[in-house]
Amino acid sequence: MPRRDASAELIDGLLPGAVVVRRCARCGSTAHGRPLVVGGRHVVSVSYTDRWVVAAVAPSSFATALGVDAVTVTSAPVGVDRVLAAGADHRGWARVEAALKADGRGLAVEPAHVTIENEPDGFIARVGTAVFHGWDAPAPDGVVVSLAVRLSSRR
Repeated sequence: MPRRDASAELIDGLLPGAVVVRRCARCGSTAHGRPLVVGGRHVVSVSYTDRWVVAAVAPSSFATALGVDAVTVTSAPVGVDRVLAAGADHRGWARVEAALKADGRGLAVEPAHVTIENEPDGFIARVGTAVFHGWDAPAPDGVVVSLAVRLSSRR
């Protein structure tokens, strides 16, 4: 199944009947881009890695923005050392990309500008002045998944 179809089915399973639209911030295409739930009662994010599709959903009463990233663990995190601090690994990359997705600008922001601070129950990511709370999620063997949210003031 094409990955976009798989992500649509996952979201539909999590939010039956919700209308989800996509629009690329760069080119305006509706064939790709950040998924948005019409009506604003939930935020959603998807990630793709190899043969896995990961979807995350949160009520807007909890989070105003959500990002999820899944990364396949290989023997060496190819390219990560060129864009993140020395010693960064797959988990670090997943955390950074989850925060950038929650920020809404994705890789239009230089990943090295994201700071990650470990917390006892997760992590805090900062993208400029924006603060995101994050957690590492259970994942299949060989995959790491991280989530980042901008907490709602209504929670």
